[in-house]
Amino acid sequence: MYVLEVIPFSRTAPASSLSYRSSTRHPIGTLLSVPLRRKQVVGLVVGSASVQESKAELKSAHFSLSAASGKVVGKLSPALLLAAKETAEQHATSLGAVLSSLVLPVLPEDADVGELLQNVTVRRASEKKSRDSRLQNLTLQPLEIPFLERANAYREIIEKENGTVLLVVPTQAEIDEWSSLLSAYKPLVLSGKVTGKRREQALTKAVTTSPRLVLCTPTFAWLPLPHLSHILVERVSSGTYSLPKRPYLDIRFALHALASARKIPLMFGDYPLPLEYRAKPDAALNFPNETMHVLDTRRKKEAAAQAPWQAVPEPVRKQIAKALECTSPASSLADNGLADKGMAPNKVAVLAVRRGYAPTVVCGDCGTTLKDELGRTLSLATLDGKRVFRTSDGALTPADQAFCKNCGSWNLMPLGIGIERVEEELRQTFPEARLLRIDQDSQKNPSLKKIRAAIAEADLILGTEFMLPYLSPSDKVSLGVIASADSLLALPFWRARERFVRVCLMLSERAEKTIIATRQPEDSALQRGFWKEETGLRAMLKYPPFGTLLVFHMEGTQERIAEYRAAIREACVPFVPFEIPEKMISSTKFHASSVLQLPKEEWPNEKLIRNIARLSPAIRHTIDSENLW
Repeated sequence: MYVLEVIPFSRTAPASSLSYRSSTRHPIGTLLSVPLRRKQVVGLVVGSASVQESKAELKSAHFSLSAASGKVVGKLSPALLLAAKETAEQHATSLGAVLSSLVLPVLPEDADVGELLQNVTVRRASEKKSRDSRLQNLTLQPLEIPFLERANAYREIIEKENGTVLLVVPTQAEIDEWSSLLSAYKPLVLSGKVTGKRREQALTKAVTTSPRLVLCTPTFAWLPLPHLSHILVERVSSGTYSLPKRPYLDIRFALHALASARKIPLMFGDYPLPLEYRAKPDAALNFPNETMHVLDTRRKKEAAAQAPWQAVPEPVRKQIAKALECTSPASSLADNGLADKGMAPNKVAVLAVRRGYAPTVVCGDCGTTLKDELGRTLSLATLDGKRVFRTSDGALTPADQAFCKNCGSWNLMPLGIGIERVEEELRQTFPEARLLRIDQDSQKNPSLKKIRAAIAEADLILGTEFMLPYLSPSDKVSLGVIASADSLLALPFWRARERFVRVCLMLSERAEKTIIATRQPEDSALQRGFWKEETGLRAMLKYPPFGTLLVFHMEGTQERIAEYRAAIREACVPFVPFEIPEKMISSTKFHASSVLQLPKEEWPNEKLIRNIARLSPAIRHTIDSENLW
C-alpha cells in the first residue's frame, strides 16, 4: 500500500497537495482520477511513498485517507509542470487551479513528452532570481508589422521549422481566416467549434503525432505537443487571452512560461504591439499619412446654434457620399451638387464604439443622469424592435417605465454615440444604400464565411470593434470611418489610448482610405510622439510594464464589503492598496474593488502570494487588469 501526494485539477482545491492511498506506486508526473468533494477529478501525482515510510505521519493525522481510483489518464511533462508553477506564482493562485484551467482533461496515456520530474516541491524565495533570469533569457520575438506582412512572416517560420509550429489566435473568426491563409500547410485546427468525437480525435492526433502546424484558440494553447518547435501568438492585444473565469489567467504569460520551460522561441504578433511587448516601448510608430486622415468635426458656435447635433457629422457624411458616388434625395447633402448616380461597387466601413443607441441618458429638465431604483446608470438600446434602458450588467427597464428619479420628469435625453444611433442616421441619409450591421447584438451566430458573404453584398458596413476581424485586409473597402474618435479616447481604462491607436491602424489596414472624425485633432494619440508620452506616463505611475496592478473585486452588503477590505489591507502589509468606492448592484448588494500598485521588482512576492491565497473565495483578484472597477 502506498500514500500518494496529489494536486487535484480544480479551481477550488487547496493550494497544497492532498493525500490518497493506492495499491500502486505511481511515478511522479502521473495523471490520476481521484475523488474530490464527491466528484472524480484529474490529479497530478507529486509524491509517492510506502505506508511504512509514512507511518509516523499517518498515526498523527486527524483524517483518514481516501482511495485513489487508480485509473491513469495520462502523464504530465516536466516543462508543463514548471510552466504551471511559474504561471501560478504570477497570478497568485494555486498550482491545481492553473492545471485545471490550462491542461486539457482528455489526454491519452502516452502523452508524455519528456522525463518525469523526480522532485516537484514548490520553489523557495531564493529561487526567484533563477526564475526571472530564465524568463528574461528567453528570446521573445516581437513582430510589429501589418497583418499581411505577419502572414508572410509566419509562413517563413513554418517553412524553416522541422517540428510543430503552434499558432494561437484569439477568436473563431480568426481561426477561419488563418485556416484559409495557411491552408497549404494543412493545419490541425482546435477551437470551440470542434466538439464531441472530432475534438477527441484532434486532441489525440495533436499529442501523438507531429503535425506541421497546429492552429488553436487560447483554450487549447497548452497542448502537450511532443515536437513543438515554435509558438506564435497572433493579435496579442486581444482581451480573449485573459480567461474570463477564476483563476483569470493571462494566456500570454502562460505561453511565455511554457516556451521558456521548453526552451523554444516565442513570437508575439500585432500592429501595434501592447507597450509592454514592444522591443522599444517609446519608439515612434507612424500613422500611414497617405491613407489616414484626421477630420476636425468641431463646429463654430453660430453653426452649432443653427443645426441640430448629429452622431455622424456633416463632413463625415460628405466623405461617405463621395466614396459611394451617390447621395440621397432625403439627405442634407443634396445642396452639395453631387448627382444621384445610384449604388456603386465601392464600400464604406463605419466604426462606432459603443453598443446600443446612447451610452448615457439625462433628464431634460434637471440634467440628472438617469438611473434605476438601485442606483445603476442606464443606457438606451433596442431589443426586439423596442426601446429599452439597460444597465452594464444587462438588467432591462422598458422605455415607457423610465423617469427621472430626481424630479419625476419623463423628458429624457439620450447622450453619446451608440451604434444604433449611427445606424439610424446613416439609413436616413443614404436610404438606397444596402447597410450591414456587425456587432454582438445583431450577429448572434457569426461565422467568417457568412459575414464575408454579407459584406460582399453591402454598400455600407457598420460595426463596433467586433467588426474588424471580419473585414479582409486583402480585399479592402474604399473608405473606413471612425465616427467618433472621442468616444474611444474617453473610455475609462488605462489602456484606452493605446487601444485607440490600434483600432485606427487595424481599420486602415482594411481600407484604401481612413477618416478619423474627432473634436480633438491635437490629441497626442494622433501624433508621432504618442508612444514616448505613453511610456513616460506609465513609468511615472508604475503601470505595466513598469509595475504590477493587483485588483481585488468583491460583492456583498456594505458591512461585508468593509470586512473584505480589512482582510485585503491585512494581506497586503507592508503595502497599502487604494480603495475604489462601492457601487450599488441591488437593494442590499454592492460591488467594490481595491487596487494594489507594486513596483516591478516586487512581484511575484512570496509573502503576498501566501496571504492572498488565504483570502475568502468571495474576493476575486486579477493581475494587471485593464478594468479597475
